[in-house]
Amino acid sequence: MNVLANSSAESAPAPPRARSDQLADVVFDALYAGAIGGSTLALFFLGVDLIHGQPLYTPSLLGAMLFSGAAPHQVTDVRMDMVAYFTVVHFVAFAAFGTLVSLLCRWTGLSGRPTLTVAGVIFLLLSALSFLAATALNRALLSIIGFPWILTGHAFTALAMALFLRWSHQPDEESDIES
Repeated sequence: MNVLANSSAESAPAPPRARSDQLADVVFDALYAGAIGGSTLALFFLGVDLIHGQPLYTPSLLGAMLFSGAAPHQVTDVRMDMVAYFTVVHFVAFAAFGTLVSLLCRWTGLSGRPTLTVAGVIFLLLSALSFLAATALNRALLSIIGFPWILTGHAFTALAMALFLRWSHQPDEESDIES
C-alpha cells in the first residue's frame, strides 16, 4: 500500500509556483544573462581592439558617435570618457536584452531546447537588433568595426547566454532528492 501511495505521488503534477517566484526567476535570468552577454561581447571586442593595436577603440568609437555626434571615420583616438559613457549604455542595453531573452524563454519554453538552438535564437535576435541600431547610427559603422568581427562576437555572446540559461533552467537537485 505504501508503494502505491509513493507511485501516485510521483506522477502527480507539481503545484504551480507562486507568481513572485516566477518574477524572481525572470529577474535572475535577465540580470545574469544580460551581464554575461554584455561582458562576453565587451571582452571579445577588447581582444579585437588589442589585435588591431588600439585597445578600447570600439567602445570609444560607439561612445563618440552616440554622445558627440562624431562620424565613424572621424574617430581615430581612444577617449576614455567615451568608453565610460558607452559602457553604461552597453550594459543597460544588455540588461534590456537579457530581459527580452528571459521572457522569451519563459513564454515559449525555449530554455528546454538544445543549447545550440537557444544560442541560435539569441544570435539572430542580437544580430537583428544590433544591425538595426547600427543602421540608425551610421551604416559605415558596420564596415569600420568589421562585419565578420560583429558576427563572431554575437556568436560567442549568444553561446555564453545560452549556456547560462541552460544551467539556470536545470531541475533543482534538492527537490529531486526529497521526492
